Amino acid sequence: MFFKKYKKKIFELILIFLFIVCIYIIKPPCLFHMITGLDCIGCGATRMVTSLLNLKFKEAFQYNPFIMIFGVPIVLVFLDDYFFPEKRIKFKKIFYYFCLISACIFFIIRNI
Repeated sequence: MFFKKYKKKIFELILIFLFIVCIYIIKPPCLFHMITGLDCIGCGATRMVTSLLNLKFKEAFQYNPFIMIFGVPIVLVFLDDYFFPEKRIKFKKIFYYFCLISACIFFIIRNI
C-alpha cells in the first residue's frame, strides 16, 4: 500500500541518491571556490563522507562540521516534508529557517 501510494516519490528519491553517488565518484571541483576563492558550506563534504566511511569521525568533522551536525536532521525533515507535506508545517518552517541562518553563520565564520 505504501509503495503504491508513494511510487513516484520513491523513484525520485532513488534518482537523487544516484546523482549524489555519481558526484561522489566523479568528485568535480567546487565552482564557487574556483571563482571566489572562498569555501562554500559544502566544501569538504566529499572528503567528510570518505572519512565517515572509514570511521574517522574527528577527521570528518574537521572537513565539514556544518554537514556533520545538520546533515541527518535536514535529511529526516526533508523526507518527512516530502512524504507528508501537510503535517508539522510550522515546525518544518522554523527548522528550515534555523538551518539557513546557521548555514550563513557557518559560511561567514569559515571564511574569516
